[in-house]
Amino acid sequence: AWRAIKETDSRTRNRQADATRKLNERVQDIAFWKCELNNELRAMDTEMENLGEHRRVLEKSLNDTVAPLQVAEECLMQREKRMGIDRVHDDVERALCKEIALIKKEQERLKKLINKADIQQKMNRAALHEMEKDVRD
Repeated sequence: AWRAIKETDSRTRNRQADATRKLNERVQDIAFWKCELNNELRAMDTEMENLGEHRRVLEKSLNDTVAPLQVAEECLMQREKRMGIDRVHDDVERALCKEIALIKKEQERLKKLINKADIQQKMNRAALHEMEKDVRD
């Protein structure tokens, strides 16, 4: 009977030591991944700041195209008001039309990039929220 008690006690201690070791490993794993997650949170914050700054630059670029477009359209409109022999279709008119088309094309491109940045910011905020929840858990 005494031998059975000693064997049971020995097995229990071994199992407890094994469980304690595994729990310690798990605690270390959790601490490691929490640290990694915090690093990713900081990186995501930086990335979101950079994206916000790039978006502001795109907005400014878009706004900076408004005046040149208005000038080119005004020049073309003034040329179209000409009468008789003064109204000619020359290289200047073609260049104005080309410039207007180019500015409008680039405005559309900038608007698409701004829209992509907005979508990416929303996705980043959602991912950041999930990562913050994971850090708290």
